[in-house]
Amino acid sequence: MSVYRFNSCVVDPARRELTLSGQLVDVQPLIFDLLVYLLDHANHVVTKDDMLKSAWRSAVVSDSVVARAVMKLRRAIGDDASQAKTVLTVHRIGYRLVADVRREAAQVVLPHAVLPVLPQEISALPHSGLAITAFENLSNDHTLDALLPELGEVVRHLVGDQVPLAAVTATDALLAWQAASEQADRLAHACTQLRVTDLAVLSVVRSAGQYTVRLVRGASQDQATAYNFTGSDLLRLATRMAEALGGTAADDEQAPDSDPAFWQAQYTRSVRLHRSGRVEPALELLELCRSHLKATLPMRLMQGRLHLAVGEPDLARSEFELAGQQARADALPAMEFEVQMAQSELAIAEGRPDAGLQNCLQALTVLRAHPQLAGEAPQLIMRFANMMTADSRGAEAIQLADRAVATAQRLGLRSVELSCRLGLGRTLLRFRQLHRASDVLRRVVESAQPADDLLKLEGLLAMADVERCRHRPLESVEFARQARTLARRVNPARIAQAMALEFEGLLGAGQTDTVAQLLQRQWGFEDGLDPAAPPSVVLSQGVVLWRQGEAERAVQTLRALLETLPETTPAEQRTAVAAELCFMMAASGDALAREACSPHLGAADAWLLARLEAAQQLAAGNRDAARQRLQQAWFSDGSNPSDSLETGVDLAWMLLEDDDHDELERVIAQVLEVPSDSAAVQVLQTAYALSGLAGEQRDTPWRRSLAQYPGLLRRHAAVADGPRAARLNELFTRACC
Repeated sequence: MSVYRFNSCVVDPARRELTLSGQLVDVQPLIFDLLVYLLDHANHVVTKDDMLKSAWRSAVVSDSVVARAVMKLRRAIGDDASQAKTVLTVHRIGYRLVADVRREAAQVVLPHAVLPVLPQEISALPHSGLAITAFENLSNDHTLDALLPELGEVVRHLVGDQVPLAAVTATDALLAWQAASEQADRLAHACTQLRVTDLAVLSVVRSAGQYTVRLVRGASQDQATAYNFTGSDLLRLATRMAEALGGTAADDEQAPDSDPAFWQAQYTRSVRLHRSGRVEPALELLELCRSHLKATLPMRLMQGRLHLAVGEPDLARSEFELAGQQARADALPAMEFEVQMAQSELAIAEGRPDAGLQNCLQALTVLRAHPQLAGEAPQLIMRFANMMTADSRGAEAIQLADRAVATAQRLGLRSVELSCRLGLGRTLLRFRQLHRASDVLRRVVESAQPADDLLKLEGLLAMADVERCRHRPLESVEFARQARTLARRVNPARIAQAMALEFEGLLGAGQTDTVAQLLQRQWGFEDGLDPAAPPSVVLSQGVVLWRQGEAERAVQTLRALLETLPETTPAEQRTAVAAELCFMMAASGDALAREACSPHLGAADAWLLARLEAAQQLAAGNRDAARQRLQQAWFSDGSNPSDSLETGVDLAWMLLEDDDHDELERVIAQVLEVPSDSAAVQVLQTAYALSGLAGEQRDTPWRRSLAQYPGLLRRHAAVADGPRAARLNELFTRACC
């Protein structure tokens, strides 16, 4: 494949990426197609009819639509619409792209050590090892369907440090077993299809409150060994099944339960708690188990990850180091690989991408030396992508995530492919490639099967975040609600995040009363929130109080929240609280709001900082300085409509107050790329329509327009009832909370 290079732009048609001065630019699909068409015909005049056929694939499009698309294209490649130098207009005919366009072979941009071309090298390798099927439900009790996939993962986890497992998903193994039902030697046929040396088939029957789990293992029927375990505690039976797979259990189904078996069952419970996101109880139970059981490698790794999740990196590092020593001493390459991956997680969490990269390179060395670990390749490549993300290297991160997906496809690892697609979608979201992120994440959500509910949940949460960034609050609310419903069943720990996205979307849509009702129902509100309410919920409470006119209480709420946030709070969340508080304080006339909140604004982007500085200037009475700062951010710092829309709204409102029609037109031209159903765009269009009228003539329609979109306002009274001068405090809004 090849890429186009011209001016300071790089266009990759295969990956549908546009890079301007090294920065990724989010481009609508139609605009990207139009750009590629013009590049294919560089330095030649193309007619509007040709453009319609190539990009729109229709002739039923007005000239104004074409002109607007060209305007967006110019902005995307850094061409000034008022003095175009790259995409020139040929009046009454069409357009011509004038540039030195070079077509070059696409370079595979990878970390410092070049990865091998893993898909080609490993596609023909046997999976080898032991494949374990998902549990097959042989009873009519469908309540087991939600539990069995998780139970199967527990068995695989317990077996992992005793028997080499094949790179075959439990679902794929079960499908191969079922497809071989008509074969004379069912086990041998399934092993051949899966390219494994051994197969373990798991099934369960429930009757009269008792479970019977059955394990059949072997490379063929004449080599098969069968185990039956019966009891009322399914987790304990799964533990005994895992012992049988590891060669440490007896064939007798009446084997007595011993203290070690009891603690092994408790360890299994801690694994379940960890998988469901209940980190603190999982860690507490695991620490009890460690005092009664010999520490295994999976146990050490899980405890290290739990320590990392609760903000104890030093303890996590100690567990990972001990696990690494044990893996090397026992010559267990699979576990050594897993240790390196865990240590890279620690490095990412501590903000040490270089150290994490070294861990990934060591994991790569293990993978190269042991071809039976081929199935781990997608996970490794995805971790390299995370390293690039942590280092803010967007193009490399996206390319590596793409490669992880392709590798999983080549290996036939469906669940792994789905997980990598989720990682790709998150990476695209992180670097504001919103159109492609939406497509990738939607595919994750729509193709997920019941066994993939945890991945589907994460996909729904990411989709809600994408729609939030696209300033489509109601769509974000819908995905957040779906995520909240699913989280109740598969991972209650994610309910709070789903609710936070739902509240944010509702506030962005102006449904303040609805949020107040939900807060009252879920967390209490009138008499104070439940102390266990997460920070995102408290932030929503502060916004609701502000919109209800209780400015002093709103400021106090957010100030207290900011002071009590734990050190482990993500920087983005801390910044969101600090920014909201800063806007409130500035709107109340506090000229020192910016200084008071600045220690907590480390994750703020350039547009948010510009708005905060302008708010402070306005609070201090420096209106010209406020307008100048917004203009600098909007026109000089560059603009991505998804991230900087609020800056455009603030600037447009100030220009409307100043009757600056020409400048207002320039602002609106840069905002129109946002979806037409965006409330902020509707208000801006109204502002433009009213900008030519005298102040007295536009006050009534202006207030009427704002009243239709209360989500844009921080405080209604000053806009609706106060004199014109009082409205200046309302310029600093949030188009999407």
